[in-house]
Amino acid sequence: RYDGERWVGDVQLAIGAIEEFLDLQLVDAQQDKEDAEKALVDAGIPEPIVKSGSKVVAKEVMPEGYHPQDQSSGERRASDDTGTAVPVLYEMGRDRH
Repeated sequence: RYDGERWVGDVQLAIGAIEEFLDLQLVDAQQDKEDAEKALVDAGIPEPIVKSGSKVVAKEVMPEGYHPQDQSSGERRASDDTGTAVPVLYEMGRDRH
């Protein structure tokens, strides 16, 4: 670890630096999660559903018949009433123009 003048080769300092970095990553991830949850609630999804987890939220926001594994050329698709695969017109997190 750099002490301001030179690099010090010390296992305990290295472990401390790793723990400090991981703590910072955790804080960032928690903030990102809170921001995403707030955005979903602001978009009209009930908070209990948002707090239930990603699979519950996906069921709430994705169109009926949506199957992420049905892809053609990287395009997400869903099935219409006849079972025919049709392109999904939007994806979460992307601008809808």
